[in-house]
Amino acid sequence: MAPEDMDKMVFVTLWGTFCYKVMSFRLNNVGATYQRAMVALFHDMMHKEIEVYVDDMITKSKTEDEHLSGKLLGFIVIQKGIEVDPDKVKAILKMSEPPTEKQVRGCGVGAVLVTPDDQCIPFTARLGFDCTNNMAKYEACALGIQAAIDFKVKLLKVYTDSALVIHQLRGEWETNDHKLIPYQAYIQKLTEFFDDISFHHIPREENQMADALATLASMFQLTLHGDFPYIEFRCRGKPAHCCLIEEE
Repeated sequence: MAPEDMDKMVFVTLWGTFCYKVMSFRLNNVGATYQRAMVALFHDMMHKEIEVYVDDMITKSKTEDEHLSGKLLGFIVIQKGIEVDPDKVKAILKMSEPPTEKQVRGCGVGAVLVTPDDQCIPFTARLGFDCTNNMAKYEACALGIQAAIDFKVKLLKVYTDSALVIHQLRGEWETNDHKLIPYQAYIQKLTEFFDDISFHHIPREENQMADALATLASMFQLTLHGDFPYIEFRCRGKPAHCCLIEEE
């Protein structure tokens, strides 16, 4: 498999994120795999509007006019080409922007500090900016580490269900995403506050409390810097690594 295509084959499991280096099963089962996929997708259209062959498929109509002007799989087929069916995107086009900041629901992140005597201290924050899933994972990691610094913790073990974040923070994987590079640098800066800090991966089912806190954060409508009285609850308007720039 070409190196530039490996990232396109990434898939997520409970044990981490993986990608194929070679095509699975080589090329022996490609035809059968393609046939099963086509049958699953178009079983009610086969031998009517669609004919599927070993490695190709065609659409058909009884007349030329029907073939050059009609709808197929959510698209409009016309003489000048294929266009998106306006009926399919009508709801999106008519969707209005939220008139106030309070009506915008941000992405939530959560972290839990566990003391040596197994006491749990929860923290959660809602992110008031656009972010990817990996950015949210880094935000959660930074939230927990910052909380540990506030409690003057010197020995810390960091656990997260994101294999990508763990391997990048260990220096085992390169960080190529320009959105994640500042996070990695910021957390590396935070590690200087500890005598010893290590990063560990755990399955997602063992990280349910942090996930629940993240869900809770996304449900509350808070103003920027607002706090929830019973849980340490913050609303961030900018990425965590921006704090490093302000401090400098």
